[in-house]
Amino acid sequence: MAWICRALHRPTQVPKGCGVLSASEVSGLIGQPIERAEPQSNGCAYFGPAGLSAKLADQLGSSTFDKMKTPGSGVKEPEIANALMQLGDSAQNGAGIENSYGETPLLWLIFDEDGKPQMTALSMSKALFNGIGKAAGDTEGPMGADIPGLGDRAIRLQRLGLNVLKGDLLVRIMAGPVPDPDSKTLAVARAVLKKLD
Repeated sequence: MAWICRALHRPTQVPKGCGVLSASEVSGLIGQPIERAEPQSNGCAYFGPAGLSAKLADQLGSSTFDKMKTPGSGVKEPEIANALMQLGDSAQNGAGIENSYGETPLLWLIFDEDGKPQMTALSMSKALFNGIGKAAGDTEGPMGADIPGLGDRAIRLQRLGLNVLKGDLLVRIMAGPVPDPDSKTLAVARAVLKKLD
């Protein structure tokens, strides 16, 4: 009986290392030079030239805080939180990332074969935290939002990036301090999904 269950449940094919997107493909998608792609235990980290991530984090922080000073600028909580996180990550100089050489990656691509339970947990976290901080009439809360038309389901969450479920595979795309990270991670997600088809 166990062999029937195993035959019916094919294990999810998890992409290895940096085999899905090359450094040059990621560079074209995010509009920044990628010097190297480093395989991680569950995906890939893409690094720019030395010092670029710190420079971009400083520029992002400065422009966000300048906008905040302008009355009626409409700077939203997620934008402020992202600027603060990028500055903090840059200050840590890639701590905890394999082969970072003191740099923060410009992009992380992470694959998880246990995608459905992970997506359920992400959805619950989004609902809980958005419910706490959501203002009346907002279509998305401070923690993030669902992204329609991407994979089987997609959720963007602060600090956890763009998470896309494709079958049983969860693809997590986390942008470093690149300009316009939301649209760039969407472009990366679409490119990854094409490669997985």
